Amino acid sequence: MESLRHRGRQFKHPTRGIAAHGAGLPDRDGGAKGAFNMKKGIFNMKKRIFNIKGMFCFHCLSAVVESVRKLNGVKSVEVGLEKKAAIVEYNSARVSTERIRTAIQRCGFTVVSG
Repeated sequence: MESLRHRGRQFKHPTRGIAAHGAGLPDRDGGAKGAFNMKKGIFNMKKRIFNIKGMFCFHCLSAVVESVRKLNGVKSVEVGLEKKAAIVEYNSARVSTERIRTAIQRCGFTVVSG
C-alpha cells in the first residue's frame, strides 16, 4: 500500500487499498460491497441459452434484446437469428430464468428451451 509523509509522520494513502474499492463497506441495501457479497456478487453470475421460435428479422432480434436487457440483474444479451437463440448472462440472485422466459414471450415469441 502506498504511503504519504507529512511533517515526518507516515500515513497510509486514504484512496488506495481495500477500503478504497469498497470491500467490506456497507452499500445502500445494507450489505457489503465487493466480491465477498454472495447475494449480489460475481459468484451468482450464470449464462444460459434460450432457444426461441418465431424470430425472422432484425426487428424481432432487437425486440428480444431490449425486453430482456430491461430486467434487473441481466448483464448481457446476445441474440442470433441463424440459430434462433438468445445467450443471456445474468445474476441468479436478482432475476430468475422464468422472468427472462416471460420477457421473451411478451414480445410474441415461444421459448422452446432454456
